[in-house]
Amino acid sequence: MNYLNSNQKESTYFSIIHHSELESVVIHWLKHENYRHHLLLDHKTEVYQQIKTYIGMALGDTSVSLDYCIGQVWRHCQPTLYKAFSHAKIDEGIIKEVIALDERSKRYSYGPPIESMQQVLALVDADVLSLDYVNNPKIILTPKGWNLENNAKTTISCSAMVNSVLDAPQLLKVDTPLIKNLLEDDLIQPIHSALGIETTSEGFVKTPHKDDNLAIAVLGRLAKGSVIGVDAILECFGPRIETWAKAQVERLSSN
Repeated sequence: MNYLNSNQKESTYFSIIHHSELESVVIHWLKHENYRHHLLLDHKTEVYQQIKTYIGMALGDTSVSLDYCIGQVWRHCQPTLYKAFSHAKIDEGIIKEVIALDERSKRYSYGPPIESMQQVLALVDADVLSLDYVNNPKIILTPKGWNLENNAKTTISCSAMVNSVLDAPQLLKVDTPLIKNLLEDDLIQPIHSALGIETTSEGFVKTPHKDDNLAIAVLGRLAKGSVIGVDAILECFGPRIETWAKAQVERLSSN
């Protein structure tokens, strides 16, 4: 396989690389998001060019970078990963790291449709859309709206803002009265301070006082940590739902 050297203006290719070096690059990149190597697409590349390059890779018009290749392999590993780490009896800190790594990989393993990204670039080319403020800009509230400032110290004023990002399923930060009351009454607990509700493999909550008869079940995003891959479509209609349903029927039948 050829790999794109994305750090040079003109594309050059590598067809020979020792397997030990390749393995080392992969491991370093998986451990450190900002790791740089000539086989990886430079994360400091301007956003427009990054999108354009990845579109080319997806269409087969550009040789793939190593990070893109890893992402495509990772996609096929995810069902196994989700099965192995969901309700696994391992340190919750490790679970958090696994989730963070999996989410970082989703720019490759999931990602938006190619056509959608082509439309984004078309809007940029038409001066309808700007990508200058997509990297965590500083936001200041003003009487007329919001001022956004990027890393280049360029600012822009906005009269309207649309929040299109889902909040992280972090149980201890959920402000819904139902969840807050369940926490205060010790009826639910987080599997990790930065993650969701701790549940059994059947989807029923684990209480701090180990009450196994509590018939409260949680499926979906707020169970993140107990279940890995809660945002994946393959998990929405898979064995998690069937396992909960069977357990619930058994509970009802025994009463």
